[in-house]
Amino acid sequence: MKFRSRGFTLIEVLIALTIFAVMSALAYRGLTSILASRDRVAQENGKWRDVSFFFARLEADLVNAVARGIRNSNNLPEAAFIGNATFATESEGQLMFTRMGLPGAGGTLAAPQRFGYRLKQGIVEELVWPVLDQGQRTVPAVYPLLAGVRTLQLRYLDGANQWRDSWPGVSSDAAPATPLPKAVEVGLTLDSGETITRLLLLLS
Repeated sequence: MKFRSRGFTLIEVLIALTIFAVMSALAYRGLTSILASRDRVAQENGKWRDVSFFFARLEADLVNAVARGIRNSNNLPEAAFIGNATFATESEGQLMFTRMGLPGAGGTLAAPQRFGYRLKQGIVEELVWPVLDQGQRTVPAVYPLLAGVRTLQLRYLDGANQWRDSWPGVSSDAAPATPLPKAVEVGLTLDSGETITRLLLLLS
């Protein structure tokens, strides 16, 4: 008795190809979804890492703030600590203050420096002046710290535990003028919609 080998019919081949195409499409969609989710997680992690770095940097500067006034580029006295809602020129920040010098390689502190922060075109920038008492051509170095920021709001706690929108505040019997606030409240609104508020204490 002879058996003839039977091949696949055209219909069977088409059905197999259809099943393979459907499975391939489902696998591709699943892989695409996994890759997109991975990218979103990486972006979120990067965003919050940058936010944490910004607050750590600002806190490290503020905790070392000192009550040392300066002379600005117009040879006029300028307060040790200045906070405003906006900045007027490219050489100004919303927040400007004198901080103790950074530690050197030998463990000794460098001379005090003038630091500043501002929000410009969606990027929080740090400003570092090369000297305290400035000349007409003294300009700060500018370092971008955090992108994707919609608003940067700052408030200052005075000696009477009252919040002020700017610094120096107006002195009174209840709250005499002090060179430095007790704390700074920092509010960030990101382009992605989140709002973060941190309270940073000053040691001085």
